[in-house]
Amino acid sequence: MADTIETVPALRGLKVSRRYRRALQRLSGPTGPSPRVLGLAVFMLVFAVGFLLGRLATVDPPAGPTVRALPNVEPLALPGVEGSAVYALWSRDALATVAAQDLANGDVVPRLRLSAPVSLGEVQTKMVTLGRNVALIAGDERDSHVAFAAQGAAPHGWVSGSEAAWVSSNELLVRHRDRSLTRWIIDGDSLRSEAAGRADRLWQTPDGAVVMSDGLIRNGSQALRGRGLRHPPSGRVLSVSPDGKQAFVDNDGPAFWNGRSLERVHVDSTDVVGASYEPSGARVAMVLRSDGELTLAISNLRGNVALKPLDARYHDCPPVPTWDENGRWVYVAVGDGLLYAAEASGGRVSQVRTNVVGCGLAWVP
Repeated sequence: MADTIETVPALRGLKVSRRYRRALQRLSGPTGPSPRVLGLAVFMLVFAVGFLLGRLATVDPPAGPTVRALPNVEPLALPGVEGSAVYALWSRDALATVAAQDLANGDVVPRLRLSAPVSLGEVQTKMVTLGRNVALIAGDERDSHVAFAAQGAAPHGWVSGSEAAWVSSNELLVRHRDRSLTRWIIDGDSLRSEAAGRADRLWQTPDGAVVMSDGLIRNGSQALRGRGLRHPPSGRVLSVSPDGKQAFVDNDGPAFWNGRSLERVHVDSTDVVGASYEPSGARVAMVLRSDGELTLAISNLRGNVALKPLDARYHDCPPVPTWDENGRWVYVAVGDGLLYAAEASGGRVSQVRTNVVGCGLAWVP
């Protein structure tokens, strides 16, 4: 006989203590975390991610040259001044820096930084430019070195050399003390060198390098045709015109040389320490020395001169004046840490304190 199942009467609600209720929940299996725990976990995750990103942002970039800002100088309070003066300065940590100083606002920006090749007290500097390409020649009585930077390319130095001149925007000639020439060719990120014959002198002009060898002074186009300006029988060539057809010489006083005869400059001083042609070739700026005092003089091609006293004395390096591209202003560093600016066709002369080392100075647009 089958068993019968009888219904159990409904039980009335029972009150269970909180402790027993928690025990029953643990026995019934795991449950999801509470909202408070979830909130704490999200907060900790966000904090950890933010900390990690902050640490990554402070990691130094890959190893490479580090260029730090340089202190600005006073601007030249002169109308029409534009472009930058480029010169060398030595820092306390024995670094040689090629700096470009904006003449209008005084901003100073480093173009390249390298370990100094010689000590500060003995160095003489010279700077040459073509466009925005720069080359620094630094040395003493024993040796000299060249560092250079083409626009848009990595700087390079030091290479042995006593003179340098840019042939083009990607080609630099360096002359060594044994008269040998090296041509440095910059092709993007690559750099190569090759022998380029021999030379007695190098000059930089706005149109490129000028080379003297075998008694002839030639620029690039003249070298291809085998022609050139014959060196004067005596005297010292200080500068060559951009077209290579004339030279400015010191022959017991300043004079122009056309390959056949000298045209004397009408000035009493017989000691000219540095000179350069205007980019157009129509005038020459020269620095004259008399009893140690320096004077800037501007001469036309007929030898007529305008004098501009610099209120400066000669130091241990020959200052070479540099023109801006419009021929309006001439700049000079004489080795006393000052940069002098003179109006080529006027009477205004000014000076500002810089950190320039030696007399090396050039102008870039």
